Amino acid sequence: MGYFFSLFSLSKAATTTALNCSELSLLLFGIVLVIGLVGEYKTDQHSRRMKLCEMLVIIGVLGELLGDGGVFLFSNQLQVISDNEIREANNKALDAKTSAEGAAGAAARAHAEAGKAQQNVGKVAEQANALATRMVNADSHLSQLEAQASKTKSDLINLAICNAPRVISNWWISGGETKSYVDPLRPMVDQVVFIEVVPDAEARRAALNIARTLDDAHWSVQGPLRFVDGLADGVSVQPFASPHSRSAPESMGKPASYWRAIEVAHQAADKLLDFLHSYNWQAERGWPTDSHLNFVDEKILPIGAIRIQVGLYPPTIYVRPPGEEEPTSLNEWSRREADKAVAEFKRKQREQLAKLPLELRQKVQQMRDEMEAENKMRNARDNGPCQVLNPPF
Repeated sequence: MGYFFSLFSLSKAATTTALNCSELSLLLFGIVLVIGLVGEYKTDQHSRRMKLCEMLVIIGVLGELLGDGGVFLFSNQLQVISDNEIREANNKALDAKTSAEGAAGAAARAHAEAGKAQQNVGKVAEQANALATRMVNADSHLSQLEAQASKTKSDLINLAICNAPRVISNWWISGGETKSYVDPLRPMVDQVVFIEVVPDAEARRAALNIARTLDDAHWSVQGPLRFVDGLADGVSVQPFASPHSRSAPESMGKPASYWRAIEVAHQAADKLLDFLHSYNWQAERGWPTDSHLNFVDEKILPIGAIRIQVGLYPPTIYVRPPGEEEPTSLNEWSRREADKAVAEFKRKQREQLAKLPLELRQKVQQMRDEMEAENKMRNARDNGPCQVLNPPF
């Protein structure tokens, strides 16, 4: 039967409607049957009304038979539909379960892959950090190497400067404006100079180079070279200096020309020192004194004149010898203490300067900058170009 009704492909809704109709017909025909039975019970058997009641009984029985058949058939069809739906739901559930299991497996695999990827990311991050650290170390090492190379280059240059020969090359360049090696000395033309030298071949050559240079610059070089034993090593440029200060009682009555001549001599000495340093000579400012450290008088060195003393080539100590460790250590300590004192003095100066009005502060700062620049230039002139690697003092 189920197969028979399935040929009509009844839907669940149609089957449910047919089942309801069958149940309703069963109820109606049951009522008809009850009416017929009651009629037979109360009606005479030979009357015409009895036949009607019998007909109602027959119709009620047939109707109930058809209703029962419909209920049976449509109930069975509804059960088949329900079974099919349950089977389809089970299949779908099974498919969903399979899909879910597949998705869970895929998720597990994805999680595992993600874990591996995270591990790989961690390893890559560690490698990147290690690489960055190595790069930083390499940069630091490179900076150290560059600093060491720069220091080595500077040390080699200083080594060459400290061993530079005491010669002065004479050169002239002709053109629109003639230039020469003595141009820095020309402003001090006619400057009176006396040259003394120790009896040594190298020192004599150095003194002759100075004499020839000053002669080319039109300075007034007095007489031949004077050979003197016991002169200090190196070159000493000694402008005439008064044994007394300008405000001392002994200086009363000195004319202005006297002090002007001394000033000019000192300016000429500075230019000569700068010139010699430009050729890497070890030269310094000195005082015109005798062997007893007394100022020479005007009879020996005229007012406004300059005395140049050329000693032996100065010995340069490039590194600190072990025998001078104690005085060197003491000197380094004194230098550190002096640097601390200078730093503290400058700090107090800055604090005092900050308290001044802006305009006055700018003027004072400008004066200090000019003084520092002048002192720096004077220190460079006094120290000379030779800077040893590790000086003992």
